[in-house]
Amino acid sequence: MSHRSRVRILAYTALLAAVSSCDQRAPTAAAPADSLADGDPNGSLLAGGTFGGPLAGLTADQLALFTRGSGEFQRVFTPETGLGPLFNAVGCAACHEEPLPGGGGANDPAEESEDIEVHATAFHPSAKCGNLEAVGGQVIQKQVTPGLAALGIGPEPVPPEATLPTALRTTPDLFGFGLLDAVPNQEILALADPSDRNGDGISGRVHRLPDGRIGRFGRKAQEATLTEFNTGAFVMEMGITNSDLLIEQTIHGTPLPDGVDLVGAEPELTQDEFDAADGFVHFLAPPPRLPLDLAGRTGAEEPGSGRSRPPCRTRLA
Repeated sequence: MSHRSRVRILAYTALLAAVSSCDQRAPTAAAPADSLADGDPNGSLLAGGTFGGPLAGLTADQLALFTRGSGEFQRVFTPETGLGPLFNAVGCAACHEEPLPGGGGANDPAEESEDIEVHATAFHPSAKCGNLEAVGGQVIQKQVTPGLAALGIGPEPVPPEATLPTALRTTPDLFGFGLLDAVPNQEILALADPSDRNGDGISGRVHRLPDGRIGRFGRKAQEATLTEFNTGAFVMEMGITNSDLLIEQTIHGTPLPDGVDLVGAEPELTQDEFDAADGFVHFLAPPPRLPLDLAGRTGAEEPGSGRSRPPCRTRLA
């Protein structure tokens, strides 16, 4: 068994245990006295931890992986360590930063929209959307390294094949994403309600990938697993190749000139470095839960209005 396989099994086993702790059916054994937080049946996911920290109940090895991964997630890359030549940010936490590493984009004007991605899409008469991967899409890189700029090659333009206006996408937070990664397929299928038959105002369908798997991550749920999503993010956002994705981004499908990639040899991220960052994202605890009523709703008063907002229903997927 490969090292990467062992790491994935380690993460998946821990996350399955965490998800199963959310099951409302009677447990087969009594829960430890310290496994619940303030009477919350799902409190074992947060007990003893802090917002932005690891899931509760991890083993020593898993905590060590989380800690190493936190360092990789906050690492600042340079051209000498693999950044670019096309990129959007110098590290994961450069965008996933608010309020803590793993969070969303701060959208600080001083950062010149670093936290806002540009996406391009082509819509074809056959009613299919193309992500323009062959010509530089789907993520448009807005920055280039000095070596590329010295050759007169600027930020990546939107491919002329794009048939729709570009989409601006704010960096989302990642808290609790590993739990979604571990939810069994049958649970997601059971929650699908494309016609809103239960009348709760929420409708949605499961996205199937070409290979039949369920898409869970990405703006179009185009990735089946969190690891696959993280694999692409390193290349699309920072130009950092890894063992599962060795190809740099291009400008309209044209390979970049020789010599502008200072590292040269691929991959630019070792397997251990990627596994650590991937483990950090998998093991990030979810944010604190809002108080819910028995129907799974939470409401808040509109400031200054004396009225309550319509309750929001929460869903796992």
